[in-house]
Amino acid sequence: MAFPDYEPTIPAFLRSIVERFGDNPLVVLGEERASYAEIEARSARLARALLARGVGKGSLVGVLLPNGPDWIASTLAITRIGAIAVPLNTFFQTRELAWMLQHSDVQHLLCSASFLNHDYLTRLEQAAPGLSDSSLAPLRIPTLPYLREIWVFGESNRAWSRDAREEIETAGGDSAIDDDFLAAVEANVSPADRMLILYSSGSTADPKGAVHSHGAVIRHSHNLLHNRNLSSDDRIWTPMPFFWVGGFVFSLLGVMHSGACILLEEAFEPGRTLEFLERERATIAAGWPHFGQAMANHPSAKERDLSSLRSGNIPGLLPESVVPADPERRPTALGMTETCSQHTWLIDGPLPEHLR
Repeated sequence: MAFPDYEPTIPAFLRSIVERFGDNPLVVLGEERASYAEIEARSARLARALLARGVGKGSLVGVLLPNGPDWIASTLAITRIGAIAVPLNTFFQTRELAWMLQHSDVQHLLCSASFLNHDYLTRLEQAAPGLSDSSLAPLRIPTLPYLREIWVFGESNRAWSRDAREEIETAGGDSAIDDDFLAAVEANVSPADRMLILYSSGSTADPKGAVHSHGAVIRHSHNLLHNRNLSSDDRIWTPMPFFWVGGFVFSLLGVMHSGACILLEEAFEPGRTLEFLERERATIAAGWPHFGQAMANHPSAKERDLSSLRSGNIPGLLPESVVPADPERRPTALGMTETCSQHTWLIDGPLPEHLR
C-alpha cells in the first residue's frame, strides 16, 4: 500500500497539493473554474471565519451544498481546523433531513439557499419546528438542541441565517484570527483526530454514520490511486455526489492527490453533458452506467469528438479495450461507507478470463 510522505491530516495534505499543483485547475462547474491554490485560499478564509464564531476541534459542522467549489472549500475549511464535517444528502426531503440533523448532533450548518428545485430554507424550517420564529444565532430549537447557527450561501431573507459570503469576506469580524492563528490551530490537528461523519445511503434502513479520522481518510484516498494511472493532466468527469463516501474519498480526494481536474455539472442531461465532455476535453468518465447508455443513445453522440477519453467505467462512450462489451469482463469496485470507500477495485481494461 502506498502512503503519502507527509503527516496524514487535511492541513498537511493542503500544503502538499498546493506546493505541487497550486496553479493546476482543480474544479470546473459550468463556467466557474478554480485552481488548487484558489480553493485552498477560499477554504482558509472560511476557516478563519468559522474559528471567529467559536468552531474548533470536535465541533460538528453540517454541509448541505451541491457538488462544486463551495462544497470543496467548505469541507476543507471545516476539517483543516479540527472540526468534524457532516456532509448532508442534498436530495433529502423534510423527514430525512430532520432525522439526519438530529442524529448527527450538528452544531453549525453551512447550506445553500436553493439548488435546482430544492428550497433548503423552507425545508429547514419544516424540518426544525421553531426555526422560522428564531432570530440570529445562537439558535435554541428544542427539536435540534445542539444546533447553534446556520450559514447560507445565496440569497436569504430569514432572520435566523448568517450570510456565508459576508462571513468569509470579513473573517467573522475578528482581526485576531489571522494566518498565523490559523497555522497554530492546524498544527494541533493530528491523524487520530476525527475528520468527518459519512452517512450511508439508507436504501434499506436508516442511514448509518461512519466516523473516519484524518489518518484513515488521507491514507486511504492516497492508496486509491493504485491502479488508476492518474496524472495532473487528467480531466475527470464525475456525477458522483460528494456527500457519499465514493464521491468524497474516491472521486474528490483521490483525484486531488494526483493534481488532476474534476469536471462537474449541476445536473445530468445527455446532450448537454456530451457537449460539456467535448468542450472540456475530458480524459476520464466515471459515473453510473445508465448515464453512459443515455449519452450513447443521444442523437448528438456521433457528432461529438470524445477522442480525449481514455479511461472510465461508462460503456457506450469508451472503446472496448477500456470497457469490454462483455459485462462479465468489466472491472468494477466494491466498497462501503464503513471502509472509507473502495476496499476492492480494478479500474482499467478487461478482466482476465479467470476473473470473469
